[in-house]
Amino acid sequence: MKRVAYISTAAHDFGDGDWEALSMRSSRDNAAAGVNGLLAFNGLNFLQVLEGEAEDIDPLLRRILVDSRHAGVVMLVNEKISTREFAAFSTSASMDRARATAELLDEFAMPMHIRHLFTRFPGFR
Repeated sequence: MKRVAYISTAAHDFGDGDWEALSMRSSRDNAAAGVNGLLAFNGLNFLQVLEGEAEDIDPLLRRILVDSRHAGVVMLVNEKISTREFAAFSTSASMDRARATAELLDEFAMPMHIRHLFTRFPGFR
């Protein structure tokens, strides 16, 4: 298994409806692929952590890299893991600006280097 994390810039303005649709579609598609994770959006940037088997993660990353909704995708983490930290979630959890606080992260057991990605992500309080 592996865990990856990336940050990107939204290639166009995302209204609340756009964000909700993207979040729901990502959750559904990731669950179908056996991928767990956390997706954050602060109005300008996406930060996502994904966990799963390499054969499920790698094609997903290739799609993200060419997705017209993302610009400037930067990989932050690409590591082998033995257990999923987001295993309690059958779909990707999403958080929006209203819930993007360090308190939300307390719901997740995650390594400190992953926690730091989110607590340093602009939009956290």
